Amino acid sequence: MRLLSTNSGPYRSFLRVSGLVLASALVLPLGACANSDSSAAPQAVSSPEVATALPAVTVGLTYIPNIQFAPAYAAVSEKNFGAQQVELRHHGQNEGLFNALRSGQEDFVIAGADEAAVAAEQADDLLVVSPYYEQHPVEVLATKDSGIKSLSDLKGKRVGVPGRFGENWFGLLLALKSVGLAPEDVQIVEIGYTQRAAFTSGRVDALVGFKNNDAVQFQTLDLGATAIEIPTQGKLLGASIITTKKYAQANPASVRNVVKGFFKTYGDLAQDPNLAMQASGAYIPDLNEKAISEAAKATWQATLPLLPQSATCQNFGPTQGTQMVEFLKSSGLITKPVDGASLVTSEFCQ
Repeated sequence: MRLLSTNSGPYRSFLRVSGLVLASALVLPLGACANSDSSAAPQAVSSPEVATALPAVTVGLTYIPNIQFAPAYAAVSEKNFGAQQVELRHHGQNEGLFNALRSGQEDFVIAGADEAAVAAEQADDLLVVSPYYEQHPVEVLATKDSGIKSLSDLKGKRVGVPGRFGENWFGLLLALKSVGLAPEDVQIVEIGYTQRAAFTSGRVDALVGFKNNDAVQFQTLDLGATAIEIPTQGKLLGASIITTKKYAQANPASVRNVVKGFFKTYGDLAQDPNLAMQASGAYIPDLNEKAISEAAKATWQATLPLLPQSATCQNFGPTQGTQMVEFLKSSGLITKPVDGASLVTSEFCQ
Protein backbone atom coordinates (compact mmCIF):
# COMPACT_ATOMS: atom_id res chain seq x y z
CA MET A 1 0.00 0.00 0.00
CA ARG A 2 3.04 2.25 -0.04
CA LEU A 3 3.52 2.00 -3.79
CA LEU A 4 1.76 3.72 -6.63
CA SER A 5 -0.04 1.05 -8.56
CA THR A 6 -3.35 1.78 -10.20
CA ASN A 7 -3.19 -1.38 -12.25
CA SER A 8 -1.39 -3.91 -10.12
CA GLY A 9 0.17 -4.16 -6.71
CA PRO A 10 -0.59 -2.38 -3.45
CA TYR A 11 -2.34 0.97 -3.43
CA ARG A 12 -5.00 2.78 -1.43
CA SER A 13 -7.66 4.95 -2.88
CA PHE A 14 -9.42 7.92 -1.32
CA LEU A 15 -9.68 6.13 2.02
CA ARG A 16 -6.45 6.91 3.85
CA VAL A 17 -5.61 5.76 7.35
CA SER A 18 -3.12 7.76 9.35
CA GLY A 19 -1.74 5.50 12.04
CA LEU A 20 -3.88 6.74 14.90
CA VAL A 21 -5.55 4.78 17.66
CA LEU A 22 -8.78 6.44 16.58
CA ALA A 23 -8.42 5.07 13.08
CA SER A 24 -8.00 1.57 14.38
CA ALA A 25 -11.29 1.99 16.17
CA LEU A 26 -13.10 2.35 12.89
CA VAL A 27 -12.27 -1.07 11.57
CA LEU A 28 -10.47 -3.93 13.26
CA PRO A 29 -7.64 -4.47 13.00
CA LEU A 30 -6.38 -1.52 10.99
CA GLY A 31 -3.19 -1.13 12.94
CA ALA A 32 -3.72 2.16 11.22
CA CYS A 33 -1.37 2.05 8.29
CA ALA A 34 1.40 -0.10 9.56
CA ASN A 35 2.20 -3.17 7.55
CA SER A 36 -0.86 -5.38 7.72
CA ASP A 37 -1.82 -8.88 6.68
CA SER A 38 -1.95 -8.68 2.89
CA SER A 39 -3.38 -12.15 2.66
CA ALA A 40 -6.76 -11.11 4.03
CA ALA A 41 -9.38 -12.14 1.52
CA PRO A 42 -11.68 -9.50 0.04
CA GLN A 43 -15.14 -9.52 1.57
CA ALA A 44 -18.36 -9.69 -0.39
CA VAL A 45 -21.93 -9.16 0.74
CA SER A 46 -24.89 -9.39 -1.59
CA SER A 47 -28.17 -7.54 -1.72
CA PRO A 48 -31.06 -9.91 -1.04
CA GLU A 49 -32.95 -8.55 -4.03
CA VAL A 50 -33.51 -10.92 -6.94
CA ALA A 51 -32.34 -9.55 -10.28
CA THR A 52 -34.95 -9.29 -13.01
CA ALA A 53 -34.35 -7.24 -16.16
CA LEU A 54 -31.06 -5.76 -15.00
CA PRO A 55 -27.91 -7.85 -14.64
CA ALA A 56 -26.41 -8.55 -11.23
CA VAL A 57 -23.43 -6.29 -10.58
CA THR A 58 -20.43 -6.14 -8.29
CA VAL A 59 -19.35 -2.79 -6.86
CA GLY A 60 -15.75 -2.63 -5.67
CA LEU A 61 -14.95 -0.76 -2.46
CA THR A 62 -11.27 0.11 -2.51
CA TYR A 63 -10.50 -0.57 1.13
CA ILE A 64 -11.55 -2.73 4.07
CA PRO A 65 -14.93 -1.97 5.76
CA ASN A 66 -15.17 1.67 6.78
CA ILE A 67 -17.91 4.18 7.62
CA GLN A 68 -16.90 6.19 4.55
CA PHE A 69 -18.57 3.45 2.50
CA ALA A 70 -21.90 4.05 4.26
CA PRO A 71 -23.60 5.20 1.01
CA ALA A 72 -22.88 1.79 -0.53
CA TYR A 73 -23.96 -0.09 2.58
CA ALA A 74 -27.15 1.95 2.90
CA ALA A 75 -27.99 1.66 -0.80
CA VAL A 76 -28.07 -2.11 -0.36
CA SER A 77 -29.86 -2.14 2.99
CA GLU A 78 -32.51 0.33 1.80
CA LYS A 79 -32.96 -1.58 -1.48
CA ASN A 80 -32.30 1.58 -3.47
CA PHE A 81 -31.10 -0.45 -6.44
CA GLY A 82 -34.58 -1.92 -6.74
CA ALA A 83 -34.69 -5.44 -8.12
CA GLN A 84 -31.10 -5.32 -9.35
CA GLN A 85 -28.80 -7.61 -7.38
CA VAL A 86 -25.78 -5.67 -6.14
CA GLU A 87 -22.79 -7.25 -4.44
CA LEU A 88 -20.32 -5.10 -2.50
CA ARG A 89 -16.75 -6.33 -2.70
CA HIS A 90 -14.12 -4.93 -0.35
CA HIS A 91 -10.64 -4.93 -1.79
CA GLY A 92 -7.79 -6.73 -0.11
CA GLN A 93 -5.08 -4.70 1.58
CA ASN A 94 -2.65 -4.88 -1.33
CA GLU A 95 -5.04 -4.88 -4.26
CA GLY A 96 -4.82 -2.33 -7.08
CA LEU A 97 -7.66 0.10 -7.59
CA PHE A 98 -8.74 -0.98 -11.04
CA ASN A 99 -7.44 -4.54 -11.42
CA ALA A 100 -10.74 -6.25 -10.65
CA LEU A 101 -12.70 -3.74 -12.72
CA ARG A 102 -10.54 -4.20 -15.77
CA SER A 103 -10.57 -7.98 -15.44
CA GLY A 104 -14.37 -8.08 -15.22
CA GLN A 105 -14.46 -9.29 -11.62
CA GLU A 106 -16.13 -5.99 -10.74
CA ASP A 107 -18.57 -3.93 -12.78
CA PHE A 108 -18.08 -0.70 -10.83
CA VAL A 109 -15.52 0.60 -8.37
CA ILE A 110 -15.49 3.58 -6.01
CA ALA A 111 -12.16 5.34 -6.45
CA GLY A 112 -10.75 8.77 -7.21
CA ALA A 113 -11.58 10.15 -10.64
CA ASP A 114 -8.17 11.79 -10.60
CA GLU A 115 -6.61 8.38 -9.97
CA ALA A 116 -8.64 6.98 -12.86
CA ALA A 117 -7.24 9.72 -15.10
CA VAL A 118 -3.69 8.71 -14.22
CA ALA A 119 -4.56 5.04 -14.73
CA ALA A 120 -6.06 5.88 -18.13
CA GLU A 121 -2.52 6.30 -19.43
CA GLN A 122 -2.29 2.52 -19.41
CA ALA A 123 -5.49 1.95 -21.39
CA ASP A 124 -8.42 4.06 -22.52
CA ASP A 125 -10.99 1.78 -20.91
CA LEU A 126 -12.23 3.55 -17.77
CA LEU A 127 -15.38 5.68 -17.51
CA VAL A 128 -16.24 7.90 -14.54
CA VAL A 129 -20.04 7.95 -14.42
CA SER A 130 -20.99 9.73 -11.19
CA PRO A 131 -19.52 11.51 -8.18
CA TYR A 132 -19.31 9.67 -4.88
CA TYR A 133 -17.82 12.74 -3.22
CA GLU A 134 -18.98 16.06 -4.64
CA GLN A 135 -16.24 17.86 -2.72
CA HIS A 136 -12.63 16.76 -2.91
CA PRO A 137 -11.51 15.72 0.59
CA VAL A 138 -7.85 16.81 0.64
CA GLU A 139 -6.59 19.77 2.64
CA VAL A 140 -3.38 21.02 4.24
CA LEU A 141 -3.02 20.51 7.99
CA ALA A 142 -0.34 22.68 9.59
CA THR A 143 1.15 22.37 13.08
CA LYS A 144 0.33 25.18 15.49
CA ASP A 145 4.01 26.11 15.84
CA SER A 146 4.73 26.27 12.10
CA GLY A 147 3.31 29.75 11.52
CA ILE A 148 1.53 28.45 8.43
CA LYS A 149 -1.80 30.21 7.96
CA SER A 150 -2.17 30.09 4.17
CA LEU A 151 -0.90 28.06 1.24
CA SER A 152 1.65 30.78 0.47
CA ASP A 153 3.20 30.15 3.89
CA LEU A 154 4.25 26.67 2.78
CA LYS A 155 7.31 28.12 1.02
CA GLY A 156 10.45 26.69 2.58
CA LYS A 157 8.48 24.47 4.96
CA ARG A 158 8.55 20.70 5.42
CA VAL A 159 5.37 19.20 3.98
CA GLY A 160 4.45 15.56 4.49
CA VAL A 161 2.74 13.24 2.02
CA PRO A 162 2.51 9.43 2.05
CA GLY A 163 4.53 9.42 -1.17
CA ARG A 164 4.63 11.00 -4.59
CA PHE A 165 1.41 9.36 -5.71
CA GLY A 166 -2.31 9.44 -5.12
CA GLU A 167 -4.70 12.12 -4.01
CA ASN A 168 -2.47 13.56 -1.25
CA TRP A 169 0.26 14.14 -3.81
CA PHE A 170 -2.16 15.54 -6.39
CA GLY A 171 -3.53 17.88 -3.73
CA LEU A 172 -0.08 19.13 -2.73
CA LEU A 173 0.87 19.91 -6.31
CA LEU A 174 -2.38 21.81 -6.78
CA ALA A 175 -1.95 23.67 -3.50
CA LEU A 176 1.50 24.84 -4.51
CA LYS A 177 0.54 25.71 -8.07
CA SER A 178 -2.45 27.75 -6.90
CA VAL A 179 -0.13 30.21 -5.13
CA GLY A 180 2.67 30.21 -7.69
CA LEU A 181 4.93 27.74 -5.92
CA ALA A 182 6.66 24.65 -7.28
CA PRO A 183 7.60 21.42 -5.48
CA GLU A 184 11.16 22.73 -5.29
CA ASP A 185 9.94 25.62 -3.13
CA VAL A 186 9.08 23.31 -0.23
CA GLN A 187 10.78 20.39 1.50
CA ILE A 188 8.71 17.34 0.59
CA VAL A 189 8.85 14.64 3.26
CA GLU A 190 7.56 11.19 2.34
CA ILE A 191 6.05 9.97 5.60
CA GLY A 192 4.14 6.90 4.46
CA TYR A 193 1.02 6.47 6.57
CA THR A 194 2.53 7.79 9.81
CA GLN A 195 0.68 11.10 9.87
CA ARG A 196 0.28 11.36 13.62
CA ALA A 197 3.90 10.54 14.40
CA ALA A 198 5.20 12.90 11.73
CA PHE A 199 2.88 15.67 12.87
CA THR A 200 3.61 15.44 16.60
CA SER A 201 7.33 14.66 16.44
CA GLY A 202 8.29 17.80 14.57
CA ARG A 203 9.28 15.90 11.45
CA VAL A 204 6.97 18.07 9.32
CA ASP A 205 5.52 21.57 9.53
CA ALA A 206 2.42 20.52 7.62
CA LEU A 207 0.97 17.59 5.75
CA VAL A 208 -1.68 16.95 3.15
CA GLY A 209 -4.51 15.00 4.73
CA PHE A 210 -8.19 14.23 4.40
CA LYS A 211 -11.02 16.27 5.87
CA ASN A 212 -12.88 13.14 6.92
CA ASN A 213 -9.91 11.24 8.27
CA ASP A 214 -6.74 13.03 9.37
CA ALA A 215 -8.50 16.27 10.31
CA VAL A 216 -11.09 14.41 12.38
CA GLN A 217 -8.48 12.41 14.23
CA PHE A 218 -6.21 15.40 14.86
CA GLN A 219 -9.16 17.34 16.25
CA THR A 220 -10.18 14.45 18.50
CA LEU A 221 -6.63 14.25 19.84
CA ASP A 222 -6.52 18.05 20.25
CA LEU A 223 -3.35 18.46 18.21
CA GLY A 224 -4.14 22.08 17.33
CA ALA A 225 -3.86 21.63 13.58
CA THR A 226 -4.59 24.54 11.26
CA ALA A 227 -6.72 23.38 8.32
CA ILE A 228 -6.12 25.15 5.00
CA GLU A 229 -8.41 24.62 2.02
CA ILE A 230 -6.97 23.51 -1.32
CA PRO A 231 -8.82 25.03 -4.33
CA THR A 232 -9.70 21.76 -6.06
CA GLN A 233 -12.82 23.02 -7.87
CA GLY A 234 -12.31 22.71 -11.61
CA LYS A 235 -8.97 20.96 -11.15
CA LEU A 236 -9.52 17.66 -9.35
CA LEU A 237 -12.43 15.23 -9.04
CA GLY A 238 -12.32 12.96 -6.03
CA ALA A 239 -14.03 9.71 -5.15
CA SER A 240 -16.38 8.66 -7.93
CA ILE A 241 -18.32 5.73 -9.29
CA ILE A 242 -16.25 4.25 -12.10
CA THR A 243 -16.97 1.53 -14.64
CA THR A 244 -15.47 0.57 -17.99
CA LYS A 245 -16.49 2.01 -21.32
CA LYS A 246 -17.19 -1.50 -22.54
CA TYR A 247 -19.58 -2.25 -19.68
CA ALA A 248 -21.39 1.08 -20.00
CA GLN A 249 -21.89 0.63 -23.73
CA ALA A 250 -23.30 -2.87 -23.25
CA ASN A 251 -25.35 -2.12 -20.11
CA PRO A 252 -26.49 1.52 -20.06
CA ALA A 253 -29.65 0.76 -18.05
CA SER A 254 -27.58 -0.99 -15.40
CA VAL A 255 -25.22 1.97 -15.09
CA ARG A 256 -28.12 4.38 -14.88
CA ASN A 257 -29.81 2.31 -12.17
CA VAL A 258 -26.67 2.09 -10.05
CA VAL A 259 -26.11 5.85 -10.28
CA LYS A 260 -29.78 6.48 -9.47
CA GLY A 261 -29.56 4.16 -6.46
CA PHE A 262 -26.56 5.99 -5.05
CA PHE A 263 -28.16 9.40 -5.48
CA LYS A 264 -31.31 8.16 -3.75
CA THR A 265 -29.09 7.01 -0.90
CA TYR A 266 -27.25 10.33 -0.60
CA GLY A 267 -30.63 11.94 0.05
CA ASP A 268 -31.65 9.22 2.50
CA LEU A 269 -28.45 9.70 4.48
CA ALA A 270 -28.94 13.46 4.64
CA GLN A 271 -32.49 13.00 5.93
CA ASP A 272 -31.80 10.23 8.45
CA PRO A 273 -28.86 10.89 10.80
CA ASN A 274 -28.92 7.30 12.06
CA LEU A 275 -28.95 5.48 8.71
CA ALA A 276 -25.18 5.52 8.12
CA MET A 277 -24.42 3.79 11.40
CA GLN A 278 -27.31 1.36 11.08
CA ALA A 279 -26.35 0.29 7.56
CA SER A 280 -22.64 0.05 8.37
CA GLY A 281 -23.19 -2.22 11.35
CA ALA A 282 -23.43 -5.27 9.11
CA TYR A 283 -19.97 -4.58 7.69
CA ILE A 284 -17.79 -2.92 10.35
CA PRO A 285 -16.74 -5.24 13.20
CA ASP A 286 -17.90 -4.24 16.70
CA LEU A 287 -19.45 -0.98 15.56
CA ASN A 288 -21.71 -1.13 18.61
CA GLU A 289 -18.73 -0.76 20.94
CA LYS A 290 -18.47 2.75 22.36
CA ALA A 291 -14.98 3.73 21.19
CA ILE A 292 -15.50 2.34 17.71
CA SER A 293 -18.94 3.90 17.44
CA GLU A 294 -17.78 7.35 18.53
CA ALA A 295 -14.87 7.29 16.09
CA ALA A 296 -17.12 6.20 13.25
CA LYS A 297 -19.70 8.89 14.05
CA ALA A 298 -17.05 11.60 14.00
CA THR A 299 -15.73 10.37 10.67
CA TRP A 300 -19.22 10.18 9.23
CA GLN A 301 -20.07 13.74 10.30
CA ALA A 302 -17.05 14.93 8.32
CA THR A 303 -17.91 12.68 5.36
CA LEU A 304 -21.54 13.69 4.90
CA PRO A 305 -20.77 17.23 3.60
CA LEU A 306 -18.50 15.73 0.93
CA LEU A 307 -21.36 13.75 -0.65
CA PRO A 308 -23.53 15.10 -3.47
CA GLN A 309 -26.05 17.54 -2.02
CA SER A 310 -28.48 17.53 -4.95
CA ALA A 311 -30.59 14.95 -6.76
CA THR A 312 -28.22 14.63 -9.70
CA CYS A 313 -24.68 15.44 -10.84
CA GLN A 314 -23.47 19.01 -10.34
CA ASN A 315 -20.24 20.39 -11.83
CA PHE A 316 -19.51 16.94 -13.18
CA GLY A 317 -19.02 15.87 -16.78
CA PRO A 318 -16.75 16.14 -19.82
CA THR A 319 -15.80 19.75 -19.06
CA GLN A 320 -14.61 18.87 -15.58
CA GLY A 321 -12.85 15.79 -16.94
CA THR A 322 -10.97 17.93 -19.44
CA GLN A 323 -9.97 20.46 -16.79
CA MET A 324 -8.77 17.71 -14.48
CA VAL A 325 -6.64 16.05 -17.14
CA GLU A 326 -5.17 19.40 -18.16
CA PHE A 327 -4.06 20.02 -14.57
CA LEU A 328 -2.63 16.52 -14.19
CA LYS A 329 -0.72 16.93 -17.46
CA SER A 330 0.60 20.36 -16.49
CA SER A 331 1.84 18.88 -13.22
CA GLY A 332 3.65 16.01 -14.95
CA LEU A 333 1.30 13.39 -13.52
CA ILE A 334 0.10 12.37 -16.97
CA THR A 335 2.63 12.17 -19.80
CA LYS A 336 0.66 10.22 -22.40
CA PRO A 337 -2.53 11.25 -24.26
CA VAL A 338 -5.65 10.99 -22.09
CA ASP A 339 -9.00 12.37 -23.24
CA GLY A 340 -10.66 13.89 -20.20
CA ALA A 341 -13.88 14.57 -22.08
CA SER A 342 -14.37 10.87 -22.79
CA LEU A 343 -13.19 9.83 -19.32
CA VAL A 344 -15.93 11.63 -17.36
CA THR A 345 -19.60 11.61 -18.35
CA SER A 346 -22.84 12.88 -16.84
CA GLU A 347 -24.92 10.83 -19.27
CA PHE A 348 -26.07 8.41 -16.60
CA CYS A 349 -26.95 11.07 -14.03
CA GLN A 350 -30.18 12.02 -15.80
